[in-house]
Amino acid sequence: MPIYGYGIKRNPLHWQGNKIGKAYRYGTLVYQSFQWSQGAFTSMSSVRDYMAAAAVPNGNVILVAGGSTTGSDYLSLVERFTEAGVRSTVNSLGRAVYHFSGAGNGNKAFFGGGGYSSLSNTSDVNMYDSAGVRTSVTGLYRNVRANAATALGSYVVFSGGRINALSGQSATTDAYDQNGARTRMTDMAVELMNPAAANCNGFAFFGFGWDRNSWPTYVTLYNTSLVRTATQNGLYGRVYLAAARSGNGVIFAGGNYGTAPYTYRDTVEHFDTSGTRTSYPTLNYARYRLGAAYINGKTLVFGGNNDTTYYSYIDVYNDSGVKEAARNMGTVRYMVGAPYDVLNGTLYLFGGRTTSGTYLNTSETISYK
Repeated sequence: MPIYGYGIKRNPLHWQGNKIGKAYRYGTLVYQSFQWSQGAFTSMSSVRDYMAAAAVPNGNVILVAGGSTTGSDYLSLVERFTEAGVRSTVNSLGRAVYHFSGAGNGNKAFFGGGGYSSLSNTSDVNMYDSAGVRTSVTGLYRNVRANAATALGSYVVFSGGRINALSGQSATTDAYDQNGARTRMTDMAVELMNPAAANCNGFAFFGFGWDRNSWPTYVTLYNTSLVRTATQNGLYGRVYLAAARSGNGVIFAGGNYGTAPYTYRDTVEHFDTSGTRTSYPTLNYARYRLGAAYINGKTLVFGGNNDTTYYSYIDVYNDSGVKEAARNMGTVRYMVGAPYDVLNGTLYLFGGRTTSGTYLNTSETISYK
């Protein structure tokens, strides 16, 4: 929260209303509290889902890579977006892939894994700078799709995923530094596909997911020395859930489990950096294939669907785990678990699908700053 000293009496502050959070001195704005804002953003050039988005924080750009246009046509397309909404096509991925993961950190963004046919996966890792120049680096230890990634210290870390089309999950965890060098880390506690991942205060959290035989409830933590520090159990095994920072830890929200008809979860669990678990207030709607993000002290859990309903709904939590007034995205979106990232207090949402199953190329922003 911005702080402003009141100063001496002969230079008083003049508040412009008590709701808009602004103060002026002699007509000049000298204080403004964080404000919500939302709006449309530059559309992608192609409809798609199962892509990945990653911010390059030091370059103030977002890269959106790969994905699927109809469920069977895959893309190597990479588009670069500035905060002003200028879109450009940059170096393509090494191959067309979908259902992979990406994350940015420092001067680089990394995209790793993915399926390049209905039966085949890759270990490819593509490193990008803020100009969109691609460098191929050492691949992941395994060929996987449905993996997860997050920043950690000066690294980007990938973990989990499905090894082949029908069976076999991975617990392997790989870290990449700003030069693209790979470090093999201690495996997660259990092999998983579709885990969720986020980071907080020098720790990376990977959790839940599915091993095709059971529904593990593990959350695994790593520190900036790339050491596994804790493994903790949650309440319910679930897949296609969302994760994001909240306070001194990370929440894992929503998801589904079982075979059709699926059971959908409204559960929100918080794990702090020691691995201690607490329950947050539940989501307003049980759903999966949703997303979550952290912007300036607010954790947003957004979108998703269940069997019959598709959501634009956003649950909002503060750093103390208190649920605040809900919001809505401009468009109903599901399959939003990967195509988003945060840059300078703004959440950027790309593509996904909408109520009829129609693929989207539209984008939007949600800011709190």
